[in-house]
Amino acid sequence: MSEIQVSAKTKAGLGKSLEAILEGVLGQFRHVIMQPAVAMLVMLAVFTSSTLAVNGAFYSLPGDSLYPVKLGLEKLQVAVNIADEEKATLRLEFARNRLNELDRLVAQNDNGELDQHVNALLSRFNQDISLVRAHVERQSEQGNVLKLAQSVDSNSTEFAKKLKANKSKIAKSSESKSVLDQATAEAESTSLAALRAVVDDSSDGTLAIAMVGGRIDTVAAEIEALAASNNSASAQAEIDAARLLLDEGDVDGALDKLESASKLVNQPEEELDEGVSEGSEDAETETEVNPELEAAADVIQQATSTDIEIPEEVVSETTEELIGE
Repeated sequence: MSEIQVSAKTKAGLGKSLEAILEGVLGQFRHVIMQPAVAMLVMLAVFTSSTLAVNGAFYSLPGDSLYPVKLGLEKLQVAVNIADEEKATLRLEFARNRLNELDRLVAQNDNGELDQHVNALLSRFNQDISLVRAHVERQSEQGNVLKLAQSVDSNSTEFAKKLKANKSKIAKSSESKSVLDQATAEAESTSLAALRAVVDDSSDGTLAIAMVGGRIDTVAAEIEALAASNNSASAQAEIDAARLLLDEGDVDGALDKLESASKLVNQPEEELDEGVSEGSEDAETETEVNPELEAAADVIQQATSTDIEIPEEVVSETTEELIGE
């Protein structure tokens, strides 16, 4: 019994000793952690982890956990800038980010989620590029938009080319194809709106003529690539008219024709297919034989194939009656 009591006392003593040791260690730790140098290190560690998270978000793609952080940071950048020109420049940068993400998605993602991510990504691109166009239009009304318009025209033209180059790679479903066509049309429309702003704002007619002429050459090359599609002839007629008007010094008129040609070149494929189907149906309707005329033809055939002579006036009257019924 005494052994048991001694053992209990010994354990109690050991427990108190351990507790004292722990309190001493923790006390020393609290003293150290409160020192300024260590506090700075802790703050630096927190800041570094935040920086790493931001960098990780910068390289993230749709579907990644940090991608919403990336989009949130972009929205914050726009919110802290007031001027339209600064907002437009940021939106151009974000649109370029979306296309860079598109390249990376297409290169590394071949699973069933690709279409979903591509559609969401291009929808954001459409939003950014349409807002760029709105900024340019507002700035154009206020004047002094030349520098911004030139930048938007150049970047939007590049965006449209990049989208067209990726079309064969990402058009895996009708939904993706539709969103891609819309994104290309948005980029082209923004580029032409910026070009019109240059024409309206530029006091140097030579610059406007050169830019419109360069765009005419670009669209003409795209028309050649269309080969014998339904819109190639119409687009070529519009682009020829644009060249003629530009040679005559009518820059606005040339730009109008250029816009028409560009719309024909960039018309979505499903609309082209619908046009072909409608044309085929119309052709079938036009070639349908009128049943009344067919009946009259039967009467005439019977009259001419029998040995019985039927007066021509009877055949004529019969035909007229059948047509008239």
